[in-house]
Amino acid sequence: RTYYSPRICVSPRNDVAVVTFGSRLFIYSLPGVECIDTFDVDGGPSRCAFSPTNPDILAFVCKSGNNETNGVLIWDIRQRRLVRKLGKGSGRRPIWFSPDDRKLLFVSHANRVEVWDIFTGKLAFDFPYNGRGAISISRSNGLLLTTSVRDISLWDPRTGRLVASKNHRYKSHFEAVISPNGEHVMIMDRECKFLIWDL
Repeated sequence: RTYYSPRICVSPRNDVAVVTFGSRLFIYSLPGVECIDTFDVDGGPSRCAFSPTNPDILAFVCKSGNNETNGVLIWDIRQRRLVRKLGKGSGRRPIWFSPDDRKLLFVSHANRVEVWDIFTGKLAFDFPYNGRGAISISRSNGLLLTTSVRDISLWDPRTGRLVASKNHRYKSHFEAVISPNGEHVMIMDRECKFLIWDL
């Protein structure tokens, strides 16, 4: 038997929320929380993210299904059509659009953070990821943060270059968030301890 966990994301204009559950995608208007549309997506949509510049464009991970829908899909939810299919992502980790809306970032089944060019549909870069760390992207400068059992690293998704890395002694991380101004990162470990680093 398969159990599904609902996922939710909110549009950049804060007027629409999307909930994925099972094989269905539900669209709600905000702030009234009225369901305005729902449709099936073969494969079971999981983690999702809105485009930062186009509120009709949604990316989500499909964990199963046929070869056409299995992977990371970019949909136009207003027209209910598939725009592009990219590589296969992990439904356990978030996905992100880059701030300039040209790249899509997600964790692959091979435990790599992959950066895909949305316009060409090709893999641009990938970064190592051990499956136990946290991942986040800065909305101010577009830098990608990854953590592992040994270090905290900042990557530039536009070039694939490692910008900075810092050693630390913590075993694992549950979540990480970069501050809106891009100057700090807050990390919560699996013992619910919070760490704040200057970037």
